[in-house]
Amino acid sequence: MDRGTYALLIKVRNEATLTVGKLGEFQLPLGYYLYCGSALGGLEARIKRHLRPDKRLHWHIDYLLQYAEIVDVWYLRNDRRLECVLCREARELFGASDIAAGFGSSDCRCTSHLLHCKSKPSFATFRRKLLKRGLMLVRW
Repeated sequence: MDRGTYALLIKVRNEATLTVGKLGEFQLPLGYYLYCGSALGGLEARIKRHLRPDKRLHWHIDYLLQYAEIVDVWYLRNDRRLECVLCREARELFGASDIAAGFGSSDCRCTSHLLHCKSKPSFATFRRKLLKRGLMLVRW
């Protein structure tokens, strides 16, 4: 199965103002971010695309990645869109906050699928939390 949900751990090293189409402008503070998404039509291809430096700007995350770097990728294989679950669990666990309303969440009721974290999120801690929900998170 090449379907699933993923979380990109992203590091912003320099403060920037991010402009994303109709969403407008957002200030990007320094630090770590988690971006949660689903790829039900090809998980591996989606992750590889996010990791490529040369790509056409298509998704909200593409605009952010012009100013940031992916430092880790976490994912789980499934047939359901679980990015809202990952965001909710990460927000609670890491004390994360939404800084860009509507970012990556135009097809759901979430405020955002981009979370700014107070400190570097721990894969092991997140994995343990998701295992309690029966979700097996792995590293890329």
